[in-house]
Amino acid sequence: MNERLVNLLLVEDNKAEAFLIKEYLRDSKKLRFNIIVTTTLKDAKEVLKENHVDLILLDLSLPDSQYPDTVEEIVSNFNHIPLVVLTGYDDEKWALQSIQKGAQDYIIKKDLSRTLLDKTLIYSIERHKLRLLYLDAAKTIRENELKLINLIDTLPDGMVLLNENCVVRFINKAMFDIISKKKEDVIGKFFFLKFCMFKHPYEVAEFEIELNEGEGKLFFETRSKPILWQEEQCCLVSFRDITSRVNAQNRLRMIAKVMESALEGIFITDLDFKIIEINKSFTEITDYEFNEVKDRDISFMSAGAFELDKYQYIYEHVRLIDTFAGEISHRRKSGEIYPIWLTISAIKDESGKTTNYVGIFTDITQRKILKHNLRLLAHHDALTGLANRTLLYDRLNQVIAESKRNNQSFAVLYIDLDGFKPINDKYGHDIGDRLLIELTNRLKGLIRESDTISRLGGDEFAVITRNIKSSNDASLIAQKILDTVSAPFQIEDKKCKVTASIGISLYPDNSNDAQGLLKLADEAMYKIKHDKKNGYTFYSS
Repeated sequence: MNERLVNLLLVEDNKAEAFLIKEYLRDSKKLRFNIIVTTTLKDAKEVLKENHVDLILLDLSLPDSQYPDTVEEIVSNFNHIPLVVLTGYDDEKWALQSIQKGAQDYIIKKDLSRTLLDKTLIYSIERHKLRLLYLDAAKTIRENELKLINLIDTLPDGMVLLNENCVVRFINKAMFDIISKKKEDVIGKFFFLKFCMFKHPYEVAEFEIELNEGEGKLFFETRSKPILWQEEQCCLVSFRDITSRVNAQNRLRMIAKVMESALEGIFITDLDFKIIEINKSFTEITDYEFNEVKDRDISFMSAGAFELDKYQYIYEHVRLIDTFAGEISHRRKSGEIYPIWLTISAIKDESGKTTNYVGIFTDITQRKILKHNLRLLAHHDALTGLANRTLLYDRLNQVIAESKRNNQSFAVLYIDLDGFKPINDKYGHDIGDRLLIELTNRLKGLIRESDTISRLGGDEFAVITRNIKSSNDASLIAQKILDTVSAPFQIEDKKCKVTASIGISLYPDNSNDAQGLLKLADEAMYKIKHDKKNGYTFYSS
């Protein structure tokens, strides 16, 4: 399969991020990119004026422009080119505003991946192409309507009188205009269109005329009637130029193919938002066939009363400013609820009057799952799934506030494994990782659900144990951890043995802030590790 060449303008002032994006784009399996990189909005505008660009990938924050001016500057001057926004802000409000200002999509930099970048750019190009096709088709239809009115009001059809040998006896001015020939080159000459209307009188036919090289084709509808002309059997042939109609039909067929091949669900409604047409992806996403949705309000698929009310707001919004873009929840025919990104736009006639509405929507379930998983990874250890240091501090602050409010105490246990490094060095990181996972499972069996276990990195862990009555409670927990850690680990055919050194700090006796508690527990851990290992000790000043 031939890769399509896309001229892409990357506007990014961070060299490292620009390099990473270029590397991702070079790996695209569906598109081949010719990449132009600029670092400022000023340079970007110069490139767009002097070069053919198919797609713009724009960082919101540039040295000479900041959001929202960056998007407005590009869209207001180059709205014929699809725009995808790069942003470091994980803020749906900013992303929605970018799309409302004309961007096709947005990518949050921390979410960036080859797959996401490739998919987003392909979808953006196709969505923009579909939008341009709709606008172009609407324009063509309006122009054709004007041409048809002018033809009826001011110009007759082309008329030609032919004898039995297809020699021209008469031709009217309209036909002269059609064929662009002089009278002396036509009258009495064999008609240059090689057909004979005598075989099928009164027949309505269509045919095309190839113009001079490079000028394209004309399409005509013909009607014929045999008549007697100056004692000669002739045939009067009328020619109606249907080139515009054929081209419009071809364009509509092309649009229909685009609709059917689009991955997004597409629907067209009347002015009351009743469905009059859908595409194949609409059925694939919703499970509804056309006959099940025809003449129904699109809101019938909304997921509950709140979303139904939201649709009323959407309708008012579209009637007011002709467009809407946002997230809403739908319900499939099976009853399953799923999120979509929905865009609705008004279709207008040549007088500016709205005639229909077109909606495009995408199932964003996977995008939301990915976003949730990324948020999860930001606060949890990738290997064990335990809370990471960031989440540990958050939990510590929560427990401090709760303990202060309820006049309670709690302990922080800082755990460091003894003998783990030799196992890692001897058997490899895979065995070491599996030991850490097994240790995590053991610790989870010891700790209450209200408590927190965190992996701080390497072979270091921390435990927050809430609402202890005295230091003895912390001692009991520490001893249970020592016992469970010291029990041998069987990893495949390898028997591994480790112990633990545990440092303990108490709230509020030792410290009343998160950093202080963890630091003091760490100091206590190093003391026991230095003295004897395989034990625990409380922090003492």
